[in-house]
Parts: sequence; structure tokens; C-alpha cells
Amino acid sequence: MRVICPFLRGFLPGILVGLFTSLLFFSIWRHPSNNLDTHLQYTERLDQTPRREANANGPRNGPTSTERSDRSPEENEADWTRRIAKLAETSKVAIPGAFDLLVLVHSAAEQRSLRDAVRLTWLQRGSPNGEYVARFVIGTRYLDDSTLAGLATENEEHGDLLVLSDVEEDGNTEWPSSWKILQAFSWAVTHVDFATLFKCNSATFVDIDRLLAKRLTPQRGTIWGYFAGGVKAVRYSENSVAKEENWILCSHYLPYPQGGGYIISRNIVELLVEMGPHLDHYRHDDIALGVWLSPLRGIKKQHALWINSGYYSRGCLNSFVVSHAESVESMEAKAGSLERKGRLCESEYQSRLAYHYNWTVSASRCCVRKVGIH
Repeated sequence: MRVICPFLRGFLPGILVGLFTSLLFFSIWRHPSNNLDTHLQYTERLDQTPRREANANGPRNGPTSTERSDRSPEENEADWTRRIAKLAETSKVAIPGAFDLLVLVHSAAEQRSLRDAVRLTWLQRGSPNGEYVARFVIGTRYLDDSTLAGLATENEEHGDLLVLSDVEEDGNTEWPSSWKILQAFSWAVTHVDFATLFKCNSATFVDIDRLLAKRLTPQRGTIWGYFAGGVKAVRYSENSVAKEENWILCSHYLPYPQGGGYIISRNIVELLVEMGPHLDHYRHDDIALGVWLSPLRGIKKQHALWINSGYYSRGCLNSFVVSHAESVESMEAKAGSLERKGRLCESEYQSRLAYHYNWTVSASRCCVRKVGIH
């Protein structure tokens, strides 16, 4: 027994495995067709289920890859052009009525969250007394089908987009091109009866009631903004958002109203549109505006401390009417503070000193930041 037990312990598991394997092969040999059919049916279900779901739901954003292959590049290009033209046409309709203020919010397709924040905080669909009307300005050249479809849906929902099909966003959404602003101005003078135009960006928050209360409209030939002077021109830089590759005028930019928010009387807008074909263009609309207005006589440039429109915010002061470089969260906070307490800021703070623009000296000496200036 001492010899047999170790022998059984060593070989018994092997014998059992051999018997099980034999039975398995015998079962497959007896029913080969049934097992093969079952496997093929299961594989076919796996392959066909996604296709049936896709066909039932239809293509999400245009034809499928198979359908696309049946169309020529020219046909695809023509279809793409028609889609953009239809979106642009529905957004460029004239706005009936007369308004003290036209608000143009320059935006980019991917900034939907900021546009929604603007809509829900400071920008209503229309003022109760018809004092102002607003449009979000978006360039759509070279956008893909999915993005265009999203913009079309957004415009159907809100009806406040101004789509410019011949304007391409250069990827720097915070600083729209001068071509974009000129196209928006051209639409404005032919489709809207307004006295004053306010341009800002998607990241701008405005106390719209206080802006309207300033009664800016009677002053013709005036531009209000927080002007910058003595800014060194940047032509080549991988890191600077302010670079202007085409700038050759001088070593510094000409004085300009910073692009986070500025206000222009209608007669200046009309003049710029009239001169449009003869104007040079730059990457940034505010720098371009400084160039366009510099040689003109009779333009009154008002440096407004209540406009916080620089690339870097000056903080949060209750004296601000226009605040730039805002996020969705900061817009919601400012709107909540205005509603609950009647003031812009939960607590005031100043992150950068301000300055009074000195128009009597050269631009390099114009803007001395001082404590106590807000």
C-alpha cells in the first residue's frame, strides 16, 4: 500500500484529464455542423448589431463614409458651401426697430459655454424698452460639418448669432481679426438702425443697465475705451498672443482702445465701412482700430476708467461697468452680486494699477500707472 498510494497520487490526475479530453473531442466529432452553425450565427449577430443600430438612427452629421465615397469632391464641396450659406443667410437678416445701442459680442464656435453664460447673466434677448439689441459674431470658414450643425441648432434656439461665412477664425479666439470686425460693421450699418455700437468679447461681463444709463448716444464722432499707448510691437514670437506679423509702421503700436470692450458712435462705424476696401488689416481688431482712426480729424477719444478691457483684468471694482477676462464662474458671481446686493463685486480688489491717458505727451509716456486711480 505504501508503494501503490504514491503511484495513484501521481498518475490519477493525468488519467482524469485524459478521459475528459477524450469525451470533449467525441462530442465535437458527433455534432460538428451544429457547433459550427452556432458559432457563425453568434459571430454574425456581433457583426450586424452595430450596423443595424447605425442604420436605424441614421447618420449623425452628414452622409456615411460609404455614401461619401459615391460623391465627387466637387459635390461635397458644393454641399458644404450651401450649408454655410444657409446658416449665414438666416443669421444676417435685418433687425426691425431703432436702438440706442447695438452690442456685437465677438466669439468663436467653440466658445458655446461662454456665450451661454453671457445670455444667462448680463445679456438679455432684448431690452424691455428696445434700448439695445445684441448679436454674437462668429466666423465659420473651414469649420467642419459637426460644428456647423451645432451652430445652426444654437441659432434656432436663441436667434442671436451673426455668422460670417467668409471669415476664418485663426485659433486665437480671444482676439478676433480686423477683417472680422469690419465685416460685422458692414452688416450693422445696413441691417440695424442704431446710434452707438458696443463691441466686446465672449469673456466680457457688462452691467448693461449702467452702460445704458451713461447716455453715450448723443455724442457723435466719439469712441470710448480703455486706451493703451506705448506698447512695443511684437512681430515674431511663439509665446506672445499680441504678435502682429504684418506690423511695419513703427516700433510701437499706435494708441488703441483695448479689445475687451469699446464703444463707437454710428458715424465712425459708417466711415470705417466706407473706407474698408482701402484699409490694411491686422490680427487684432483693437490694434487695427487704432491705426484706422489715427489720421482722422474730429475723432474724440474718451479714456474711460469704468472700462476694464485689457488682456489682463485690473481686478473687480464696483465702479467698473465693463469687465474683461472673465470666466463662466466669475460672470455668474458678478450677476449674483448685482441681483442680491446691487453691486458688482462681493469684495473689491485691484490686481493692476490704472492710469489716466495723457494725450498731451508721446505715446511712450502716456500711461503712467498710479496708486489711487481706479
